[in-house]
Amino acid sequence: MNHEFAIGSKAAERYVLGEMNEAERDAYEEHFFSCAVCAEEVKATDELLCTIRQAIPGPSMPPARRPRLPGPLQGLLSRLMFWWSSRIRRRNV
Repeated sequence: MNHEFAIGSKAAERYVLGEMNEAERDAYEEHFFSCAVCAEEVKATDELLCTIRQAIPGPSMPPARRPRLPGPLQGLLSRLMFWWSSRIRRRNV
């Protein structure tokens, strides 16, 4: 997946909401691990969704259908997101 397609297809939002099939998810993950802009968009989208769910509790907000990665990959994703967010914070200071 290239960057223009990822942005045009709203891949970050669809990824966080779990609306991608396995092939799309694999292609997007391969892209955003090497694209800092898309990685930040996934992080921001996830944070926004969590904030909305906290502000509007109840049955109208279904639980997240976020894809679960195997243990080592989930840990890697968490470390990459932390690394990227700390980079952004340092750049904005």
